[in-house]
Amino acid sequence: MPLVVELCRGGAARRAALRSLLAGCVGAVCAPAWADDFYAGAFIGQGRAQSAIVDVNGASNWGNPGWTVDYEDDGVAGGIFVGRQLTDGRFPLRVEATGAFGDLVAQTNRLDPRGRDETARSEPRWVASLRIGVAASRGPATFFVSAGLAVAGLLNAVEDLDRSGLDDPWHRDPDDSFENRDTAFGWAASAGVEIDVGDAWRLRLEGAHFDFGSGKHTLNHSANNRCGPGNPRSPCVYTVDNELSMVRLAALRRFGR
Repeated sequence: MPLVVELCRGGAARRAALRSLLAGCVGAVCAPAWADDFYAGAFIGQGRAQSAIVDVNGASNWGNPGWTVDYEDDGVAGGIFVGRQLTDGRFPLRVEATGAFGDLVAQTNRLDPRGRDETARSEPRWVASLRIGVAASRGPATFFVSAGLAVAGLLNAVEDLDRSGLDDPWHRDPDDSFENRDTAFGWAASAGVEIDVGDAWRLRLEGAHFDFGSGKHTLNHSANNRCGPGNPRSPCVYTVDNELSMVRLAALRRFGR
């Protein structure tokens, strides 16, 4: 209190210092003023591409409309991220942008469970997200959660193999196959922990999940066949749901200090 009284008796410069002091205080408890903390880093980890394809008309699994096949596979993924943390000591906010690439391909040959001659394949070729979250520090560890928007370059394909006779080689039927490369939008969520390993460096362990919803695709492009018993001759509709999960280890450097 004597310091406050002395500041009040001073000139404009001392009164400005008093206002700065009181700006970080609530009652008798002082908290750090808002500070910007930029950071950037790189990560590597394990990813799992998770997909589900729905045979809407029952063309592949003949006469069973709505036949659904789930398929997934693991792979390695890496990427970079940049972010900014706004901290007032009570409610730290984060905004972070992330880009990831990897070898993540999931496929199945159960689309036609009888002939096993139709293969469905999904591949997230790249993934980016922009998330906002909160963080809380406990000693040297900082825990965080975040959620936001995600966008990905997705490849979804169905390949139908045919042959004229038992001794003939298999060949791809382009009319009953598709390979679509789309930019899909969805949502992302993550949670993790960071540990200080130096004045400006941290290690991070994080789990993240991405959901890009369902996309519509067709085959039997010439509409020369029926999509299931009793259906009219038309292109056959399939929907593919794409999700991605990742566990990643990262190193980041802070630039706010």
